[in-house]
Amino acid sequence: MSDELDARKPMRLLSFKLTDTDFALVAGMAIGARSVSAFMRQLIRDAAGQFGPSLPMPPPLPSRRFAAPPVDHRPAADPELVRQLAKLGNLLNQLAKGMHLCRHDGSAVDLTKLHFMLLLVDSHLEYLREEYTTRADDQVDVESGEAPP
Repeated sequence: MSDELDARKPMRLLSFKLTDTDFALVAGMAIGARSVSAFMRQLIRDAAGQFGPSLPMPPPLPSRRFAAPPVDHRPAADPELVRQLAKLGNLLNQLAKGMHLCRHDGSAVDLTKLHFMLLLVDSHLEYLREEYTTRADDQVDVESGEAPP
């Protein structure tokens, strides 16, 4: 098989590192070839010919270009729950930023107010946990079409 025929086929890139000495050796051996790549392809073909037809050929790799996106098997999240959790996350970030600014400025932190805000976040999380746990319990069983007992 010649390089002219291979030029019509899609090529795969093989990359590896060589020392300067090894590269000089390969480049010196490839002087008669059109390129180091052409020389290496021929060297691989010659080596494969020495092993005969018993050399196993790996199956072609699947193309990543047209691969289907991975399927997400997680249940869909309720958009309202996601919004509520995002709001709580933003509030916690603002509290942390305020703490950092107070520490940077050297001013005192109102620990009572901070504790109160954290208790509000905790109570709202507990409310959401109860709300969405009872919603999941109250949902109709899809397979049987009946509500759970």
